[in-house]
Amino acid sequence: MLHRRMRASPAIRIYAATLIAQALGLVITVLTARLLTVADFGLMAQILIWIGFLPYLFTCGVPDALIVTSGSGREGMARVFSAACTYFAFLAGVAGLVTWLCVRELLPVNTVTAVLMALSVVLAFASSFVMSIEERLRAFDEYNRLLILTNVVTLVLLAPFLLWPNWCTVAVVLCARLVGNASIVLLRLWKRREFIRSRAEGPATVWRSVAKTGMRFHCTDLLIVLATRLEQILAVHYLTPVALGAYGAILPVSIAVKSFAGAVGLAGLVRVTSARGSRSQGTVLDRQLRISWIGTLLVAGPLCLLSAIVLPRVYGPKFGDIAWSAVLLVAGGALYAMIDLQIRLLRGIDLAWPGVVARVCTVIFVGIFGPVLLVRYGVAGAGYLSVATGLFAHVILSVTRRIAVPRKLDYFPDANSRPARWRHIAIRSGRMQQESP
Repeated sequence: MLHRRMRASPAIRIYAATLIAQALGLVITVLTARLLTVADFGLMAQILIWIGFLPYLFTCGVPDALIVTSGSGREGMARVFSAACTYFAFLAGVAGLVTWLCVRELLPVNTVTAVLMALSVVLAFASSFVMSIEERLRAFDEYNRLLILTNVVTLVLLAPFLLWPNWCTVAVVLCARLVGNASIVLLRLWKRREFIRSRAEGPATVWRSVAKTGMRFHCTDLLIVLATRLEQILAVHYLTPVALGAYGAILPVSIAVKSFAGAVGLAGLVRVTSARGSRSQGTVLDRQLRISWIGTLLVAGPLCLLSAIVLPRVYGPKFGDIAWSAVLLVAGGALYAMIDLQIRLLRGIDLAWPGVVARVCTVIFVGIFGPVLLVRYGVAGAGYLSVATGLFAHVILSVTRRIAVPRKLDYFPDANSRPARWRHIAIRSGRMQQESP
């Protein structure tokens, strides 16, 4: 019975697929680190950080808005997505152009590498659109295959360079990643082509509603980007090239932990949004939070131990002693993951202000302590910063969530438990009427 429930659970399936995809991603990182010099790998780390940062500045919250915007049946969902398709394509074009202009000024790269980076950003938009379709349809198996196949294609393209390592450059690695992602995304877009019809077939009010909802999410998205990527941007600025290479070698493991919670958080968002009634939404929200937290901790614990043992052996003396730094960055990634999934699930009940408060506090904390820790401790300082910031933000978000959810849903899991005490805080704030006995 338990085996059947685990196989039927979307969360379990997404966790398993994300585990495989991130393992393949780590193999790609190790392969790239061995093929490139320390300086080139440090440049590659900078490029990947910027590619991960820039798209979020221009998405305007559209992917999540498409998920939460209701549509009656498959045809209704197709109208919603097709109505927003042109708007999203415009945002992708703007993001690609800005990326090309910024990269030429910020990074020591040639024209080919700059163009590849701009195309990678545009492709990231297309990938998020495809993922939104799969999540809205609850096609979790298709979602899982996308996660795995993109890395498989990239790994197959890079593997032959083990025979000719001198031919491998930063542009070659970027091209392999781009081709691997593009081939899978384009195939999925073709299969889901009913969702990308011309905008004329969808009413104008639909895409305006998506844009309006997305802009409400975008404030939180920008804060999430600043809170999670500001540490990486500061590392690019303050770390030496060798230290930046070591940071780039560890970072994929930390990102893997965040991806576990992010993938399951998306599945939970669909479940919370689909629930009807305040009590039902509250129950689903509590359940999804527990599932995601337990899963994240189960993944983060072994990864901390394995990172300390395996990564120094895999990379060798090329990046120095990185065991302690790896443990700190993985632990910090787990804390960030739990924060991200809470914010994502709260969006399912249209509740954004707790995430805004937590992210503002995180940005302030990183801006004050980040430069000091990075300059003094180097790569280990990035780990200290990640753990300290995650603990601080987790406390802030937990407090605000316990106050905000009862006020929003008028829902309390147990009148005799600790959340009941938070009800009195909400009542005294004048925002909620006390329940009648």
